[in-house]
Amino acid sequence: MSDPDPRERSGAPDAPSEGARPAEDAGVVLPRPIQEHLGQQLRTTYNAEAPEKPAYLGDTSLPLEFELQLQRLEASERRRLREMAHELGTQAVEQALRDFKSG
Repeated sequence: MSDPDPRERSGAPDAPSEGARPAEDAGVVLPRPIQEHLGQQLRTTYNAEAPEKPAYLGDTSLPLEFELQLQRLEASERRRLREMAHELGTQAVEQALRDFKSG
């Protein structure tokens, strides 16, 4: 004689065994690929709601006023380096032209 289908049992459900998950007790376990897919979707949703990625490793999230000040400081530093490189390049070309003319 066959055992009755657990879904057709009448009466109160059995108490879940200790350490077992309720889904396993009910016989409802999703296949591993589906679990992984749903987990990936959950991580994607969670990461989409997270703040922006840091600009570099170790970057902390800064308030907007600090971020704007840092951007201005970086732009100023880049401008200073460009001007210094331009000046050194101009001097090098002038010196090369003088050497060429005299030589």
